[in-house]
Amino acid sequence: MKTIFKITTLILVCFSIPALAQSGKIQGAVTTSAGEGINKTTVKLLNTNYGSLTDNQGKYSISNLTAGSYTISVSAVGYASQLKSLELSKGQTLVIDFKLAESNQQLNEVTVSSEKRQEAIQKIPAAITALDAKQIKEYRLWDITNLTAIAPSLFVVEHGNSTSSNFFNIRGVMGFSNEQAVATYVDGVYQFDYFSAPPLFNDVQSIEILRGPQGTLYGRNAFGGVVNITTKQPGNTPSGYAEMTFGNYGQQRYTVSLSKPIIKDKLFASGSFTYNHRGSIYYNEFTKSGFDRREDYSGNFNLRYLPSKQWSLALNVKTENDNDRGSFPWVGSIDDVFSKPYQVNTNNTNVERRNNFNTSLAANYYGKDFNFTSVSSYIDWHAWYEGKGVDYDFSPLDILSTAPDNHQHVFSQEIRFASPSASQSKFKWVAGAYGFTQNLYTYSPVYYGPDYLQLDPTSGAPFTTIGNSHGNNKGYAFFGQATYSLTNQLDFTAGIRYDYGNGIIGGDPLGRKPFMP
Repeated sequence: MKTIFKITTLILVCFSIPALAQSGKIQGAVTTSAGEGINKTTVKLLNTNYGSLTDNQGKYSISNLTAGSYTISVSAVGYASQLKSLELSKGQTLVIDFKLAESNQQLNEVTVSSEKRQEAIQKIPAAITALDAKQIKEYRLWDITNLTAIAPSLFVVEHGNSTSSNFFNIRGVMGFSNEQAVATYVDGVYQFDYFSAPPLFNDVQSIEILRGPQGTLYGRNAFGGVVNITTKQPGNTPSGYAEMTFGNYGQQRYTVSLSKPIIKDKLFASGSFTYNHRGSIYYNEFTKSGFDRREDYSGNFNLRYLPSKQWSLALNVKTENDNDRGSFPWVGSIDDVFSKPYQVNTNNTNVERRNNFNTSLAANYYGKDFNFTSVSSYIDWHAWYEGKGVDYDFSPLDILSTAPDNHQHVFSQEIRFASPSASQSKFKWVAGAYGFTQNLYTYSPVYYGPDYLQLDPTSGAPFTTIGNSHGNNKGYAFFGQATYSLTNQLDFTAGIRYDYGNGIIGGDPLGRKPFMP
């Protein structure tokens, strides 16, 4: 692990190394510990579009490479992945062989993208928990709440048994409001507010939990840390699976996934779909039946195009629908919690609905003098409550309830320039800009039922008060970070970020209305 010093300001001077002819070549063989060739092993150079699949003898070849420094990644199903750093000279043919151990005998060598580029986790000067696809499957990580049991110093607050109210807490730092202190990114897209983050994991390739402030590269809402989720990207190897899982409390989960090349080495597609159902945990004394139920489905679809070895385009679409009964199982006192655990007594069903649509287009350019990344995204999030919503009197009486309806649209754009992947310079840099616009709308009815007369006989209940609020938030940021390697063991890193935001919030209280059932 390298020793790193950080400061908060930097005058960033970007320069590039001279371009060299693309005439180098890397080749070799990937074998088992017994020397047998491993077919269809993925061999790729990190932060580039260059890669290869091994043949029946385990041989691979990657050609037309610029001279420089590379990190090569080797992975095969059932074997522990390996990473190796190398130097390639102009016109050189470099022979590198790999022997892979079975995954049950050796741990994977992990790559992370916390610095906005793929690197070995041992080279990152930060406290990181990294989970790959194999670990996510073996640990049965189905949603973001499961991370509490896996990542040190991370706790997920499941507020009110509500799908839309999960809060990340890292090292005791959290934001119990729309503005979070732990930023969530999915496929490079910032998920605005705590309720925009997809709570379900669907076809996920990796999860990174970064502990501590990450504001330079991830923005103002990353004071406590970052949760970085990356879904699986399609490639030349066709793959697919179907899975059914059953458990107690009526748990059912069905998942199907398919990935295949449409045009070899050029166009790839993948898709996955998950349906999840869980029966009741809480009992409702008023209805003499189960109070809660979880039912949701989610889909994740990717289209990836490589027009050249320098360019890649990736289109991603995610959708999620939640239909959850029994959010906020509240009772009137702490004594009720202990005397009648997992039991409520309410006349409302507290049905919470949630639709979340995310789409993004990512463009990457890997050049001789610099790398370029553009991420354009759109989020359409809608959450509402059926009928009279949430029971606010925690009793079978029809006194007080509310059914808020929240809707938001978010457009965002990020562009980044970085030092080239094959750079042999001791100076590594990244700089970019980020902008967004966010439109919010909230409809908030409060229902005063007939039993409200017991509290206020002169109120005229039943009646309904309704309030509207809307907002328009805009902002932009400029950021830069650079690292200079003083020695092989000592790096000096500095960064700066400027954020500007402008929000307009308005309200339209519609006053008192006749009772609305």
